[in-house]
Amino acid sequence: MNSRTSAGKRFRIVIYPVIALALTLSVGSSVSAGSLTREAPRIVWDKDVELPLESVFEHDEHEILAASLQNDKITVNSINAGGIKKEKVSFPKYNIAYLVSFHHSQEGGYIAVGGNEILKVNEQGVKEWAYTLSLPSTYLVSVDQLADGSYIVAGTTPGAQGQGWDPILLKLSGSGTVIWQKTQSKPTEDSVTLVRHTEDGGFVLLGEESYAGSGVSKISMAKFTSTNKLEWEKSLVPSAVSDNLWNTALVQDKDGGYVITGFFNHPNPVNSIRNLTTGYILKTDAQGSLMWSHPLESTLDRSYANDVQLATGGGYIITGKANEDWHGTISKEFVQRLNNSGMVLWTKVIERTTENVNSGIVVNSSEEGYLVIGSADSEVKATRLNPQ
Repeated sequence: MNSRTSAGKRFRIVIYPVIALALTLSVGSSVSAGSLTREAPRIVWDKDVELPLESVFEHDEHEILAASLQNDKITVNSINAGGIKKEKVSFPKYNIAYLVSFHHSQEGGYIAVGGNEILKVNEQGVKEWAYTLSLPSTYLVSVDQLADGSYIVAGTTPGAQGQGWDPILLKLSGSGTVIWQKTQSKPTEDSVTLVRHTEDGGFVLLGEESYAGSGVSKISMAKFTSTNKLEWEKSLVPSAVSDNLWNTALVQDKDGGYVITGFFNHPNPVNSIRNLTTGYILKTDAQGSLMWSHPLESTLDRSYANDVQLATGGGYIITGKANEDWHGTISKEFVQRLNNSGMVLWTKVIERTTENVNSGIVVNSSEEGYLVIGSADSEVKATRLNPQ
């Protein structure tokens, strides 16, 4: 699954992504590996999975779902703990020109978004409803279902008086009726990563923000209550220097806090022309205040952190790519386990001998071990690591 982002950071097609250098933060605390490192798990098996590389993924219970749009059809497949792919449903794309996000709904159907289109089908792939957002240059990038059965959709739209880009939110009923639509008018240039439901019935909006000409990007978070009221907004940085920052994933922790992965650019101390890119994982409390941030260590330089999940037994599991060369022709896939304080417990690097470009896309944790979906030279791979 490739990361495709537009010029100007208006929207993204699929989440993917960058490098590693332990940096001191001006906010919160920076953590590094230290003496907690354990022996990394072994690879049980590594196999090809016949999926389009542009698939978008979602964590489902005990499996990973992958959706793709090809030949005017959207197909949803599951990959189970054994790395076996199974088609769940296939249905016409209708008005969706490209697929950016999808969600397996509570009643068993699927909702998909892309561009300014929203499509809902039942479990058999029969169209239930569709909605077109009639706003120019507006891009919907993420969808999730709330506790009350309604849907929350997020994207970006041109800012007031044509200045920059602002986040836009839509809440739709289970039958596709728009309950409300709102734009967050902000003085910053904004892009949206995702929207996710929260355990209290509300939702959180994650994105990036920057001031024109500042050269500095920040993580933006906004938490809304179950009654759709803005509860808090936060701006965070994973490092003292975080130019061209992108978020890639978010998961809510058991304590109510949030764990986020992504990557950012920063100056290269040995080459002023080429910036370095470093992946990160950070943790906030339930109010969005930074607790700790862990930029990936220098052994994983030029890295991306693409996904994070809560690890079975506590802590977090992340995956991504590392050691990418300047031309993007060589990289390694990595999986890393951290404890609740952000200290690294182990790192597993997957470097296939017959493929040059390797990357981790999405990871699941269970008592049986870790299932990692990645890519290698434009092929999708599934890897099972034994439990730790």
